[in-house]
Amino acid sequence: MARRLSLQRTATFAKRLLPLLVGCFQGAAMAGSPFALEAPHYANLIHVPSDLYVHREVEIRVDARRIATPPPGVAPDIAPVLSTSRYTPISVASTNIDPNKVERRGDYLVWTEVSHLSQYDLKGRTAFSARFRWEPPGAQTESDVMEVFPFPEPDVGQFDQWSPWVEADSRRSGTFAWHAEVHGQAPETPARPAYPFELRFRLVLSRRMYP
Repeated sequence: MARRLSLQRTATFAKRLLPLLVGCFQGAAMAGSPFALEAPHYANLIHVPSDLYVHREVEIRVDARRIATPPPGVAPDIAPVLSTSRYTPISVASTNIDPNKVERRGDYLVWTEVSHLSQYDLKGRTAFSARFRWEPPGAQTESDVMEVFPFPEPDVGQFDQWSPWVEADSRRSGTFAWHAEVHGQAPETPARPAYPFELRFRLVLSRRMYP
């Protein structure tokens, strides 16, 4: 009986101590940084001086001529759909972009999203991908080249300042290119599209955890 009570006390003490240790390690990892991960779950990035959440606003654009000619075997009346994904070292997920909410700016089609930042963003270990897919009724989905844009670590210089437009850092082909990317398979070198995607971003502060 005494041994059982002792084990229970030990387990209770460990449960109380663990959050404190995690907090210490998180704080030490970001000592002197203007950014911190919000307690107790450490899943959302905050700007310490303002105590506001850090979000990333992204714009992705492409010359409209990219979708003028569908892949071989796809009827010209089949409209393409923008497909975008967000990557961390352990996952892939859809972005907040609505493919139907597109803005025409001169020769370019432009889509926008805003997302909250996580522990992986803090370490510069997230990326964004974009491609088009065609979904003919009753036929196999066709996709063009997937283009991947890694994000750098957040910096105060990125607040309210758009980065330059950049092309993708890497590209992958095939329907399951996203699977190869999230599992870190060897990089591919498909040809640069005639009209590649371009991306720019900036950081913004918000009182809301999620956009």
